[in-house]
Amino acid sequence: MNESQGRFCRLYRPIGALLLLLPILFLLLRSCNAPAVVAPSVQPTTAAPTAAPRTAVPTMVQIALPILNVPKAGDVTPEGVTLSGQGQPGTTIELWDGGTRLGSALVGTDGVWKLLATLGAGAHKLAVRTVDASGRVLNELPSMEVVVPAAAVPTATVVVAPTAAPIALPSLNLPGTADFTASGIRLSGSGQPGATVELWDGAIKLGTAVVGGDGEWTLLSQLSAGTHRIAVRTVDTAGKTLNELSATEITIPQAIAMPVLNTPTLGDFAPDGVKLSGTGQPGATLELWEGTTRLGSVVVGADGTWSYGHKLAAGAHRLTVRTVDAAGALINESAAIELVVPATVGPQLGEGQAYIVQPGDWLMKLARRFYNDAGLYTLIVDGTNAKAATDATFATVPDPNVIWVGDKLWIPAEPAAK
Repeated sequence: MNESQGRFCRLYRPIGALLLLLPILFLLLRSCNAPAVVAPSVQPTTAAPTAAPRTAVPTMVQIALPILNVPKAGDVTPEGVTLSGQGQPGTTIELWDGGTRLGSALVGTDGVWKLLATLGAGAHKLAVRTVDASGRVLNELPSMEVVVPAAAVPTATVVVAPTAAPIALPSLNLPGTADFTASGIRLSGSGQPGATVELWDGAIKLGTAVVGGDGEWTLLSQLSAGTHRIAVRTVDTAGKTLNELSATEITIPQAIAMPVLNTPTLGDFAPDGVKLSGTGQPGATLELWEGTTRLGSVVVGADGTWSYGHKLAAGAHRLTVRTVDAAGALINESAAIELVVPATVGPQLGEGQAYIVQPGDWLMKLARRFYNDAGLYTLIVDGTNAKAATDATFATVPDPNVIWVGDKLWIPAEPAAK
């Protein structure tokens, strides 16, 4: 480019730039003069400020300090040591043995907690802490020393067979005079309640008995007079001997005859009393009893008979006779007899006596009572009818099969020869 061209460019370059700016300025001016379009105005609603909610300040609850009970002997088992104590209901406690955490437990609503811990034998310093859900310590009981015996944690599990409870050794009482009865000899003793005992006379088994809840047993045996060596064994259900009392020597005396009390006949009733009689062991002492009243005693004669006079009140009586030893202990006793003592007897009524019929009487029974011979009932029929002919207080007996309670009968004296 020559110099003239250079001048031209320098001269017209600003003019060109101005021309380019004119359209732009035109547009700008035009936009400034155009009417403004205003958007509808919306008056904003100003909400009243809401008060911020108050944040409640939590009240700190005092948490009870946990307590650790001193373990007792029963708390130490092969499974471990049962630790226990008290604390705040619903809280969690942790137990620590020094720096070792033994475990945790929840305090019950009753304020009690328990934990089965595995502790080695020896001394341990245990601490109890109350912790929250994150494990943060809330409070802590200062450590206390607990000594665990060596047996608390066995090195091996040993199964020990149960030891059978000892069974009481049976005993045998020496028979007393009251044990000698007409049915046999009553043997007795003691033993393990509920156990079965066997009695042996040498190689002869006398029988078995079950020991009662009071620890006593009895057995009625048939032993002959003489000396016997009696052993008592406790046996199981299979008959195996569990223990045995060494043989005890007992002597069985000769059997003592059972006493007999005869029913008094008409001739046995007298104004001064009733003659009672019977049989028994020669030389033995007998006692006569009416219920619980002792009437007297008599010695049986060498011929085995005895008699005893006693004043009995008018009316019904029930009598027995007993054989007793020198100390008055009962040996045996007769069957009871019933008799009716009339209001008046003997000479006051001549050769006989009046009698009022009682319930259960009949003529043959009365004849057996007064004459010891039921066949003599006709004496009563004839005597009563004879008395009725002269004394209206006596009943008449037209039919020997019918007499009435309350009838007044006449019992003639027993004839010398029947």
